[in-house]
Amino acid sequence: MDPAPPMPEGSNQQPPVHFRTTTTKTSDGREIGIECAIPDVVTALAVLCHPHPLYGGTSTHPLLLMLESHLNAIGCATARFNFRHSSGNTIDEMPDARAALDVLDAMTPSVPRVLIGYSFGAIVALRVALSLQQSELPVDSVVLVAPPLVGVHLEPPTTSTTIIAMEHDQFCPPSELLSHPLAAQSHVITVTGADHFLHGALNRICSEAVETVTTLLDG
Repeated sequence: MDPAPPMPEGSNQQPPVHFRTTTTKTSDGREIGIECAIPDVVTALAVLCHPHPLYGGTSTHPLLLMLESHLNAIGCATARFNFRHSSGNTIDEMPDARAALDVLDAMTPSVPRVLIGYSFGAIVALRVALSLQQSELPVDSVVLVAPPLVGVHLEPPTTSTTIIAMEHDQFCPPSELLSHPLAAQSHVITVTGADHFLHGALNRICSEAVETVTTLLDG
């Protein structure tokens, strides 16, 4: 089991976090449940997208739970949800992530908006960021953890993009990832020794993701 990463500096006195479970309907009429965690003082918000729902991925993946805790510690409100299980093509699931973003938006003040996804969830997050970049409320940053970009033909978003790549990723080795057009316009971080399933790397990945949000807030 991964040891928990250290809490962000100054978070020993973490402000209270309010947890709320709610349901909402997506734009195509699906009802989904959303787990929101909202600090007393909100500095940003982040929607967390889990790995492939047809291969056991859920909103309680250890990475998402760790991200929730550490993002809350820096004042970032978070939302976790389960993708529908009927498709798995990263397109049909976009309304699920968008609905979670809308719910979190309604619960928080106007703050920077971040999408963070792991594997399958990274591709959904990327698609949602692309769909919103010409809207009145684009997301401010997208963080893609081990995105399986091989065979995915998407234009790089104008949104600030960070890719956290795994050195031994079985589905998207760094050599192929770095040749993808998205990589040229992204900040790419490679986690040495890690594979697609993140064994032994959760703390490092969480730290990099939290640092990305912190940098966004400091900028």
